[in-house]
Amino acid sequence: MKGDDRRLLVSIQNGIPLTETPFRDIGASMGLSEADVKARLLALIADGTIRRFGARIDHRRLGIVANAMVCWNVPEDDVERTGRVISGYPGVTHCYEREVIPGAWEYNLFCVIHGRSAAEVEQGVRDIEEQTGITGHVILFSKKKFKHTPAAIITENDP
Repeated sequence: MKGDDRRLLVSIQNGIPLTETPFRDIGASMGLSEADVKARLLALIADGTIRRFGARIDHRRLGIVANAMVCWNVPEDDVERTGRVISGYPGVTHCYEREVIPGAWEYNLFCVIHGRSAAEVEQGVRDIEEQTGITGHVILFSKKKFKHTPAAIITENDP
């Protein structure tokens, strides 16, 4: 990866400036033109280095205050299908397969569902059950938010 690309990624990983000319402002801080910044970002998107470039919305400010991790016990041969169905459900932002710990934790498919109320999230779980036929689950509602920031994954000094 080019040094300018690394510096660009470091500069945007926590957000872009909220100005009328964010790409010009990023470029000015790096000694690059606005066109150079846009071209490098497009190239990093095209080569898969940047997989997603978009706005991050504070869902709590929008009234989406009920958040739950739902842990499902899905037969191994049905995880792929069930995961795809759950991933397509409105309100689901994360869906992962994880290892079962026999005798301690029997859940292998996890999703995070957001809603305006606990009842809305619980209805989402019922809808997913109806769509998938899977019923073994536990719902873990969030009680308090301690931190909610993206991970800083790259520094200028990383190899």
